Order: sequence, then structure tokens, then C-alpha cells
Amino acid sequence: FCWLFWLPCIYRAYAGIRRFMRKLPCKILYAHSFYSLAICRLAARGLNCCVVGHLHTNLNETRLAGLQRILVSFALAASADRLVTISDFVAASLWGPARRKTCRIDNAVDIGSITAAVRGVEKDPRRIVIVGRLVAWKKQQIAIRAIKILHERGIDCELEILGGPLDPSA
Repeated sequence: FCWLFWLPCIYRAYAGIRRFMRKLPCKILYAHSFYSLAICRLAARGLNCCVVGHLHTNLNETRLAGLQRILVSFALAASADRLVTISDFVAASLWGPARRKTCRIDNAVDIGSITAAVRGVEKDPRRIVIVGRLVAWKKQQIAIRAIKILHERGIDCELEILGGPLDPSA
């Protein structure tokens, strides 16, 4: 029942999106998380707007004997006109109608240019680099603890964390 605590926030998000869309009609409403996708679908109701959801993570197939994956897939399919996934792996974790609505678009990273840039560079397994936003759910603290354990075992290594901001809403 802890989700009841979030109802006022969810309603404010819905109402704000709905107000904005009435002032500035749009053809596509883009959502970047499961929760925002549901809010956007409700806000776009009756406004002749396509809702697109962008999925970055795969659905866990082991929870509730796979039932969670099926239920979430149905909810995603009902919420989105189109689902964009970042990989075939993420698309494959979807089930049924949600999978049929997917389109894979890789993250905007030019792997070829990165590979060319590091060609000939000496690889150093003692240097670990993490690139990403500094938010708790990305769990950079696990890497920090791992480096501490490696140091305690006498293994010389370093960790670089590149990213920002600390605000998860940014």
C-alpha cells in the first residue's frame, strides 16, 4: 500500500502533462520509464497523440514464475503505441503484444569510432572506469566496495567514476 503515498505526485504529473498538451498539442509523447509511460498514456487519452515508451532494462523472467514479465508486458502494450528498446536482449525480454510493438534503436554511441580511438592503446586491467549518472539505483557503491576488497587483498587497482548529476530527476 506504499504506492498510495505517491498518488498525489502521480496525479500532479498527469495533470501537468495534460495541461501542457492542451496548450501545445503534440503528435508524439515520449516516456522514458515504465511509470512515466503509464502517466503519459493517461494524459494523452482523447488528445490524438501517439505515446512512445523507451525501455532501457529487460524484464526479469524469474519473478513470480515469469508471471511478472507477462503482466508488465501487457501493461506496456496497453500503455504505448510503440516501444523503443536499446537492444535485442531488452526486446526479447518482452512478451506477446509488447514485443510486437518494439523497435530497436541503439543508444547514441558510435562503437566504431570508439574502437578506432582505443586501437593500440595499452589495456590495463587494474583500472576500472564507470560512466553514468550518479544515482543510487545504478549502484556505483558496489564498485567502490569491490575496489576496497581488492586493495585489502593486496591487488593494486583504481576506480574512476565519470558522470553526473547527483539529482535523479535530471
